[in-house]
Amino acid sequence: MKLFHRPVRRVDPRRVVLTPEQVKEIEDTRLFYQALKRPAVVTYTLLGLLIAFWGLSLICGADNDPETLVRMGAKINTFIDNGQPWRLVSPIFLHFGILHILFNGYALYLLGRIIENLYGKRRFIVLFFVSGIASIAASYVGSPIMSVGASGAIFGLLGAGAVVGFKYREAIPPAFRRFFGRGLLPWILLNLGLGLVIEGIDNYAHVGGLIAGGLTALMLQARLPGSPKEKILNKIGQSVLAVAFAGLALVTIALMLNNIFISQHLPLPASWSSFHVANTPINGMTPDNLQAIPNEEIQQGVQFVDRSSGFWIAAELESEKNLPLSALIDDLKREVVQGNEINQRSFHILEQVTGHLGGKEAVYARITFELVDHPLEYELELWMAPTSDGLVSVSCSAPKMFYAAYEGWCAHYVESMKI
Repeated sequence: MKLFHRPVRRVDPRRVVLTPEQVKEIEDTRLFYQALKRPAVVTYTLLGLLIAFWGLSLICGADNDPETLVRMGAKINTFIDNGQPWRLVSPIFLHFGILHILFNGYALYLLGRIIENLYGKRRFIVLFFVSGIASIAASYVGSPIMSVGASGAIFGLLGAGAVVGFKYREAIPPAFRRFFGRGLLPWILLNLGLGLVIEGIDNYAHVGGLIAGGLTALMLQARLPGSPKEKILNKIGQSVLAVAFAGLALVTIALMLNNIFISQHLPLPASWSSFHVANTPINGMTPDNLQAIPNEEIQQGVQFVDRSSGFWIAAELESEKNLPLSALIDDLKREVVQGNEINQRSFHILEQVTGHLGGKEAVYARITFELVDHPLEYELELWMAPTSDGLVSVSCSAPKMFYAAYEGWCAHYVESMKI
Protein backbone atom coordinates (compact mmCIF):
# COMPACT_ATOMS: atom_id res chain seq x y z
CA MET A 1 0.00 0.00 0.00
CA LYS A 2 1.44 3.39 -1.04
CA LEU A 3 1.27 6.09 1.57
CA PHE A 4 1.54 8.82 -1.05
CA HIS A 5 1.81 9.18 -4.78
CA ARG A 6 3.89 11.50 -6.94
CA PRO A 7 1.70 14.02 -8.78
CA VAL A 8 1.66 13.63 -12.56
CA ARG A 9 3.25 16.61 -14.35
CA ARG A 10 1.09 17.74 -17.20
CA VAL A 11 2.78 18.93 -20.40
CA ASP A 12 1.23 21.87 -22.18
CA PRO A 13 0.91 20.73 -25.82
CA ARG A 14 1.30 24.35 -26.95
CA ARG A 15 4.82 24.52 -25.56
CA VAL A 16 7.79 22.78 -27.18
CA VAL A 17 11.10 22.65 -25.40
CA LEU A 18 14.06 22.88 -27.80
CA THR A 19 17.68 22.17 -27.22
CA PRO A 20 20.24 24.92 -27.92
CA GLU A 21 21.37 22.99 -30.99
CA GLN A 22 17.83 22.90 -32.35
CA VAL A 23 17.39 26.62 -31.70
CA LYS A 24 20.61 27.36 -33.60
CA GLU A 25 19.55 25.16 -36.52
CA ILE A 26 16.20 26.94 -36.82
CA GLU A 27 17.88 30.34 -36.68
CA ASP A 28 20.46 29.30 -39.31
CA THR A 29 17.66 28.03 -41.56
CA ARG A 30 15.76 31.30 -41.16
CA LEU A 31 18.83 33.40 -41.99
CA PHE A 32 19.69 31.20 -44.99
CA TYR A 33 16.13 31.44 -46.31
CA GLN A 34 16.12 35.22 -45.89
CA ALA A 35 19.45 35.43 -47.74
CA LEU A 36 17.96 33.52 -50.69
CA LYS A 37 14.95 35.87 -50.81
CA ARG A 38 16.94 39.07 -51.38
CA PRO A 39 16.09 40.94 -54.63
CA ALA A 40 18.17 39.39 -57.45
CA VAL A 41 18.79 42.54 -59.49
CA VAL A 42 21.40 41.06 -61.84
CA THR A 43 19.27 38.00 -62.60
CA TYR A 44 16.24 40.15 -63.43
CA THR A 45 18.38 42.44 -65.62
CA LEU A 46 19.80 39.48 -67.57
CA LEU A 47 16.35 37.95 -67.92
CA GLY A 48 15.05 41.28 -69.25
CA LEU A 49 17.84 41.36 -71.85
CA LEU A 50 17.09 37.81 -73.02
CA ILE A 51 13.39 38.61 -73.40
CA ALA A 52 14.12 41.94 -75.14
CA PHE A 53 16.40 40.33 -77.72
CA TRP A 54 13.94 37.50 -78.28
CA GLY A 55 11.21 40.07 -78.92
CA LEU A 56 13.51 41.96 -81.30
CA SER A 57 14.27 38.73 -83.15
CA LEU A 58 10.52 38.19 -83.67
CA ILE A 59 10.11 41.72 -84.99
CA CYS A 60 13.02 41.12 -87.38
CA GLY A 61 11.50 37.84 -88.58
CA ALA A 62 13.52 35.11 -86.86
CA ASP A 63 10.55 32.71 -86.91
CA ASN A 64 10.56 32.64 -90.70
CA ASP A 65 14.16 33.42 -91.64
CA PRO A 66 17.29 31.96 -89.96
CA GLU A 67 19.26 34.83 -91.52
CA THR A 68 17.84 37.03 -88.75
CA LEU A 69 19.76 35.21 -86.00
CA VAL A 70 22.91 35.26 -88.14
CA ARG A 71 22.51 39.03 -88.46
CA MET A 72 21.81 39.44 -84.73
CA GLY A 73 24.96 37.63 -83.61
CA ALA A 74 24.63 33.85 -83.65
CA LYS A 75 27.81 31.84 -83.23
CA ILE A 76 29.22 31.37 -86.73
CA ASN A 77 32.74 29.99 -86.57
CA THR A 78 34.02 31.55 -89.76
CA PHE A 79 32.64 34.98 -88.77
CA ILE A 80 34.53 34.74 -85.47
CA ASP A 81 37.67 33.84 -87.41
CA ASN A 82 37.20 36.78 -89.78
CA GLY A 83 36.89 39.75 -87.47
CA GLN A 84 33.80 39.29 -85.26
CA PRO A 85 35.08 37.85 -81.95
CA TRP A 86 32.13 39.52 -80.21
CA ARG A 87 30.12 36.51 -81.43
CA LEU A 88 31.69 34.60 -78.51
CA VAL A 89 29.39 36.69 -76.27
CA SER A 90 26.35 37.67 -78.36
CA PRO A 91 24.79 34.16 -78.67
CA ILE A 92 24.12 34.23 -74.91
CA PHE A 93 21.39 36.84 -75.50
CA LEU A 94 19.72 35.08 -78.46
CA HIS A 95 17.13 32.31 -78.63
CA PHE A 96 15.31 30.49 -81.40
CA GLY A 97 11.61 29.92 -80.83
CA ILE A 98 9.24 30.31 -77.91
CA LEU A 99 10.15 27.01 -76.23
CA HIS A 100 13.85 27.90 -76.24
CA ILE A 101 13.33 31.26 -74.50
CA LEU A 102 10.72 29.83 -72.10
CA PHE A 103 12.95 26.99 -70.96
CA ASN A 104 16.12 29.06 -70.56
CA GLY A 105 14.27 32.07 -69.15
CA TYR A 106 12.52 30.01 -66.48
CA ALA A 107 15.73 28.18 -65.59
CA LEU A 108 17.56 31.51 -65.20
CA TYR A 109 14.70 32.89 -63.09
CA LEU A 110 14.77 29.91 -60.70
CA LEU A 111 18.48 29.21 -60.50
CA GLY A 112 19.86 32.70 -61.07
CA ARG A 113 18.16 34.19 -58.00
CA ILE A 114 19.57 31.47 -55.77
CA ILE A 115 23.13 31.62 -57.09
CA GLU A 116 23.15 35.43 -57.14
CA ASN A 117 22.11 35.56 -53.48
CA LEU A 118 24.63 32.88 -52.52
CA TYR A 119 27.56 34.63 -54.22
CA GLY A 120 26.53 38.27 -54.36
CA LYS A 121 26.05 40.47 -57.40
CA ARG A 122 29.72 40.96 -58.36
CA ARG A 123 30.62 37.29 -58.20
CA PHE A 124 27.38 36.30 -59.95
CA ILE A 125 28.22 38.53 -62.92
CA VAL A 126 31.63 36.88 -63.13
CA LEU A 127 30.10 33.39 -62.84
CA PHE A 128 27.45 34.00 -65.48
CA PHE A 129 29.70 35.52 -68.13
CA VAL A 130 32.68 33.20 -67.57
CA SER A 131 30.29 30.25 -67.97
CA GLY A 132 28.50 31.78 -70.96
CA ILE A 133 31.64 32.77 -72.88
CA ALA A 134 33.32 29.44 -72.08
CA SER A 135 30.26 27.61 -73.40
CA ILE A 136 30.35 29.50 -76.74
CA ALA A 137 34.12 28.97 -76.96
CA ALA A 138 33.63 25.22 -76.40
CA SER A 139 31.00 25.18 -79.14
CA TYR A 140 33.36 27.12 -81.42
CA VAL A 141 36.11 24.54 -80.88
CA GLY A 142 33.89 21.46 -81.03
CA SER A 143 31.10 22.22 -83.48
CA PRO A 144 30.87 24.04 -86.84
CA ILE A 145 27.09 24.44 -86.48
CA MET A 146 25.41 27.80 -85.83
CA SER A 147 24.51 28.16 -82.15
CA VAL A 148 22.51 30.52 -79.90
CA GLY A 149 21.20 30.45 -76.33
CA ALA A 150 21.99 31.10 -72.66
CA SER A 151 21.86 27.41 -71.72
CA GLY A 152 25.66 27.14 -71.45
CA ALA A 153 25.68 29.97 -68.88
CA ILE A 154 22.79 28.31 -67.03
CA PHE A 155 24.75 25.03 -66.94
CA GLY A 156 27.54 27.08 -65.36
CA LEU A 157 25.13 28.15 -62.62
CA LEU A 158 24.18 24.49 -62.12
CA GLY A 159 27.88 23.70 -61.74
CA ALA A 160 28.24 26.52 -59.20
CA GLY A 161 25.25 25.20 -57.24
CA ALA A 162 26.76 21.72 -57.13
CA VAL A 163 30.10 23.14 -55.92
CA VAL A 164 28.35 25.11 -53.17
CA GLY A 165 26.68 21.94 -51.93
CA PHE A 166 29.97 20.06 -51.58
CA LYS A 167 32.30 22.90 -50.62
CA TYR A 168 30.03 24.43 -47.94
CA ARG A 169 28.11 21.36 -46.88
CA GLU A 170 28.52 22.02 -43.15
CA ALA A 171 27.53 25.68 -43.49
CA ILE A 172 24.27 24.94 -45.32
CA PRO A 173 21.30 24.19 -43.02
CA PRO A 174 20.07 20.57 -43.31
CA ALA A 175 16.72 21.72 -44.74
CA PHE A 176 18.51 23.07 -47.84
CA ARG A 177 21.25 20.46 -48.32
CA ARG A 178 19.09 18.28 -50.53
CA PHE A 179 18.90 20.98 -53.15
CA PHE A 180 22.62 21.69 -53.47
CA GLY A 181 25.52 19.31 -54.14
CA ARG A 182 24.18 15.84 -54.84
CA GLY A 183 20.68 17.23 -55.23
CA LEU A 184 21.66 19.01 -58.45
CA LEU A 185 23.56 16.07 -59.98
CA PRO A 186 20.41 14.30 -61.32
CA TRP A 187 19.30 17.54 -63.02
CA ILE A 188 22.72 18.02 -64.56
CA LEU A 189 22.86 14.44 -65.83
CA LEU A 190 19.26 14.57 -67.09
CA ASN A 191 19.86 17.73 -69.12
CA LEU A 192 23.15 16.44 -70.52
CA GLY A 193 21.35 13.21 -71.46
CA LEU A 194 18.59 15.14 -73.25
CA GLY A 195 21.29 16.80 -75.30
CA LEU A 196 22.42 13.40 -76.54
CA VAL A 197 18.99 12.28 -77.73
CA ILE A 198 17.40 15.53 -78.94
CA GLU A 199 18.69 16.83 -82.25
CA GLY A 200 19.90 20.43 -82.37
CA ILE A 201 21.12 20.74 -78.76
CA ASP A 202 24.70 22.01 -78.46
CA ASN A 203 26.30 19.65 -75.92
CA TYR A 204 29.71 21.25 -76.40
CA ALA A 205 28.27 24.51 -75.06
CA HIS A 206 26.54 22.77 -72.15
CA VAL A 207 29.62 20.86 -71.02
CA GLY A 208 31.88 23.88 -71.50
CA GLY A 209 29.58 26.09 -69.42
CA LEU A 210 29.17 23.44 -66.71
CA ILE A 211 32.93 22.96 -66.27
CA ALA A 212 33.67 26.70 -66.38
CA GLY A 213 30.95 27.46 -63.82
CA GLY A 214 32.13 24.74 -61.46
CA LEU A 215 35.79 25.79 -61.62
CA THR A 216 34.93 29.47 -61.19
CA ALA A 217 32.75 28.67 -58.17
CA LEU A 218 35.66 26.78 -56.60
CA MET A 219 37.77 29.94 -56.77
CA LEU A 220 35.09 32.28 -55.41
CA GLN A 221 33.88 32.50 -51.82
CA ALA A 222 30.15 32.09 -51.36
CA ARG A 223 28.35 34.68 -49.25
CA LEU A 224 26.74 32.36 -46.70
CA PRO A 225 25.27 33.57 -43.37
CA GLY A 226 28.03 33.53 -40.77
CA SER A 227 30.82 33.13 -43.32
CA PRO A 228 34.04 35.11 -42.66
CA LYS A 229 34.50 38.48 -44.30
CA GLU A 230 36.34 38.38 -47.58
CA LYS A 231 39.69 40.10 -48.00
CA ILE A 232 39.52 43.60 -49.42
CA LEU A 233 41.87 42.72 -52.30
CA ASN A 234 39.55 39.89 -53.36
CA LYS A 235 36.59 42.29 -53.32
CA ILE A 236 38.47 44.82 -55.45
CA GLY A 237 39.50 42.12 -57.94
CA GLN A 238 35.95 40.82 -58.21
CA SER A 239 34.58 44.34 -58.67
CA VAL A 240 37.05 44.98 -61.49
CA LEU A 241 36.09 41.70 -63.18
CA ALA A 242 32.37 42.38 -62.76
CA VAL A 243 32.70 45.86 -64.27
CA ALA A 244 34.82 44.44 -67.12
CA PHE A 245 32.22 41.76 -67.95
CA ALA A 246 29.36 44.26 -67.70
CA GLY A 247 31.28 46.56 -70.06
CA LEU A 248 31.95 43.66 -72.41
CA ALA A 249 28.22 42.87 -72.45
CA LEU A 250 27.34 46.49 -73.28
CA VAL A 251 29.92 46.66 -76.08
CA THR A 252 28.64 43.37 -77.47
CA ILE A 253 25.05 44.63 -77.41
CA ALA A 254 26.14 47.79 -79.25
CA LEU A 255 27.90 45.67 -81.91
CA MET A 256 24.84 43.44 -82.26
CA LEU A 257 22.59 46.45 -82.83
CA ASN A 258 25.07 47.85 -85.34
CA ASN A 259 25.05 44.53 -87.18
CA ILE A 260 21.24 44.45 -87.19
CA PHE A 261 20.48 48.01 -88.23
CA ILE A 262 23.61 49.52 -89.82
CA SER A 263 26.14 47.14 -91.39
CA GLN A 264 26.50 43.38 -91.50
CA HIS A 265 29.75 43.40 -93.42
CA LEU A 266 32.66 41.37 -92.13
CA PRO A 267 35.89 43.36 -91.90
CA LEU A 268 38.01 43.02 -95.03
CA PRO A 269 40.77 40.38 -94.64
CA ALA A 270 44.12 41.98 -93.86
CA SER A 271 45.98 39.83 -96.38
CA TRP A 272 45.16 39.37 -100.10
CA SER A 273 47.11 37.56 -102.81
CA SER A 274 47.26 38.16 -106.55
CA PHE A 275 46.10 35.48 -108.97
CA HIS A 276 46.25 35.09 -112.74
CA VAL A 277 44.18 32.76 -114.89
CA ALA A 278 46.62 31.04 -117.24
CA ASN A 279 46.31 31.85 -120.96
CA THR A 280 43.73 34.60 -120.29
CA PRO A 281 43.83 38.33 -119.54
CA ILE A 282 42.15 37.75 -116.13
CA ASN A 283 44.05 39.04 -113.06
CA GLY A 284 42.73 39.81 -109.60
CA MET A 285 43.14 39.66 -105.82
CA THR A 286 41.70 37.06 -103.47
CA PRO A 287 41.66 36.86 -99.62
CA ASP A 288 44.40 34.60 -98.31
CA ASN A 289 41.96 32.74 -96.07
CA LEU A 290 40.04 31.35 -99.05
CA GLN A 291 41.12 28.01 -100.50
CA ALA A 292 41.65 27.50 -104.23
CA ILE A 293 39.74 24.43 -105.41
CA PRO A 294 39.31 22.88 -108.87
CA ASN A 295 35.96 23.06 -110.64
CA GLU A 296 35.39 20.73 -113.60
CA GLU A 297 32.84 23.12 -115.13
CA ILE A 298 35.39 25.96 -115.30
CA GLN A 299 37.71 25.27 -118.24
CA GLN A 300 39.71 28.49 -118.06
CA GLY A 301 39.28 30.01 -114.64
CA VAL A 302 39.66 29.77 -110.88
CA GLN A 303 37.48 29.26 -107.84
CA PHE A 304 38.27 30.12 -104.19
CA VAL A 305 36.12 28.88 -101.30
CA ASP A 306 35.61 29.27 -97.56
CA ARG A 307 34.38 25.73 -96.89
CA SER A 308 32.95 26.47 -93.44
CA SER A 309 30.44 29.06 -94.70
CA GLY A 310 30.10 28.14 -98.38
CA PHE A 311 31.24 31.56 -99.61
CA TRP A 312 33.05 31.33 -102.95
CA ILE A 313 34.43 33.62 -105.63
CA ALA A 314 35.22 32.63 -109.21
CA ALA A 315 36.52 34.04 -112.49
CA GLU A 316 36.22 32.38 -115.91
CA LEU A 317 36.91 32.99 -119.58
CA GLU A 318 34.60 31.29 -122.11
CA SER A 319 36.55 31.87 -125.31
CA GLU A 320 33.88 30.27 -127.52
CA LYS A 321 31.27 32.87 -126.55
CA ASN A 322 31.18 36.07 -128.58
CA LEU A 323 27.90 37.60 -127.47
CA PRO A 324 26.70 41.20 -127.19
CA LEU A 325 25.64 42.63 -123.81
CA SER A 326 21.96 42.36 -124.77
CA ALA A 327 22.19 38.57 -125.22
CA LEU A 328 24.05 37.67 -122.00
CA ILE A 329 21.05 37.29 -119.66
CA ASP A 330 19.18 35.09 -122.15
CA ASP A 331 22.31 32.95 -122.54
CA LEU A 332 22.54 32.62 -118.75
CA LYS A 333 18.91 31.49 -118.51
CA ARG A 334 19.49 28.96 -121.30
CA GLU A 335 22.45 27.47 -119.40
CA VAL A 336 20.33 27.10 -116.27
CA VAL A 337 17.57 25.32 -118.22
CA GLN A 338 20.06 22.96 -119.85
CA GLY A 339 21.94 22.22 -116.64
CA ASN A 340 20.97 19.72 -113.95
CA GLU A 341 22.46 21.28 -110.79
CA ILE A 342 20.11 24.21 -110.14
CA ASN A 343 16.45 23.82 -109.23
CA GLN A 344 14.96 25.81 -112.10
CA ARG A 345 11.87 26.87 -110.14
CA SER A 346 14.10 28.44 -107.49
CA PHE A 347 16.13 30.49 -109.99
CA HIS A 348 15.27 34.20 -109.80
CA ILE A 349 17.09 37.24 -111.15
CA LEU A 350 16.46 39.94 -108.54
CA GLU A 351 18.35 42.70 -110.32
CA GLN A 352 20.10 43.22 -113.63
CA VAL A 353 21.86 46.40 -114.79
CA THR A 354 24.69 47.40 -117.09
CA GLY A 355 27.96 48.49 -115.53
CA HIS A 356 31.69 47.94 -115.78
CA LEU A 357 34.15 45.18 -114.95
CA GLY A 358 37.88 45.82 -115.17
CA GLY A 359 37.23 48.92 -117.30
CA LYS A 360 34.98 47.11 -119.81
CA GLU A 361 31.21 47.23 -120.22
CA ALA A 362 29.47 44.43 -118.36
CA VAL A 363 26.08 43.13 -117.30
CA TYR A 364 25.55 42.80 -113.53
CA ALA A 365 22.95 40.37 -112.14
CA ARG A 366 21.92 39.52 -108.61
CA ILE A 367 20.45 36.02 -108.45
CA THR A 368 18.95 33.60 -105.93
CA PHE A 369 18.69 29.85 -106.47
CA GLU A 370 18.67 26.42 -104.83
CA LEU A 371 20.67 23.38 -105.84
CA VAL A 372 18.79 20.23 -106.81
CA ASP A 373 20.50 18.05 -104.21
CA HIS A 374 20.82 20.69 -101.47
CA PRO A 375 17.66 22.79 -100.86
CA LEU A 376 19.44 25.75 -99.26
CA GLU A 377 18.86 29.17 -100.83
CA TYR A 378 21.98 30.76 -102.32
CA GLU A 379 22.67 34.31 -103.42
CA LEU A 380 24.93 35.09 -106.37
CA GLU A 381 26.41 38.31 -107.74
CA LEU A 382 27.54 37.92 -111.36
CA TRP A 383 29.39 40.24 -113.74
CA MET A 384 29.60 39.28 -117.44
CA ALA A 385 31.82 41.28 -119.80
CA PRO A 386 32.33 40.56 -123.54
CA THR A 387 36.02 40.91 -124.55
CA SER A 388 38.06 40.23 -127.68
CA ASP A 389 39.16 36.95 -126.05
CA GLY A 390 35.63 35.80 -125.23
CA LEU A 391 33.13 36.20 -122.38
CA VAL A 392 34.65 36.96 -118.95
CA SER A 393 32.45 36.02 -115.98
CA VAL A 394 33.27 37.06 -112.41
CA SER A 395 31.06 35.95 -109.51
CA CYS A 396 30.60 35.77 -105.74
CA SER A 397 28.16 33.45 -103.98
CA ALA A 398 27.20 32.06 -100.56
CA PRO A 399 24.16 30.69 -98.75
CA LYS A 400 21.69 33.58 -98.63
CA MET A 401 21.74 33.71 -94.82
CA PHE A 402 25.49 34.49 -94.90
CA TYR A 403 25.86 36.50 -98.07
CA ALA A 404 25.30 40.02 -96.68
CA ALA A 405 28.37 39.61 -94.43
CA TYR A 406 30.59 38.98 -97.47
CA GLU A 407 29.40 41.79 -99.74
CA GLY A 408 32.38 43.96 -98.81
CA TRP A 409 34.77 41.13 -99.70
CA CYS A 410 33.03 40.67 -103.04
CA ALA A 411 33.18 44.38 -103.88
CA HIS A 412 36.91 44.52 -103.11
CA TYR A 413 37.52 41.38 -105.18
CA VAL A 414 35.62 42.75 -108.18
CA GLU A 415 37.39 46.12 -107.96
CA SER A 416 40.74 44.33 -108.15
CA MET A 417 39.89 42.57 -111.42
CA LYS A 418 41.86 43.31 -114.57
CA ILE A 419 40.56 41.83 -117.83
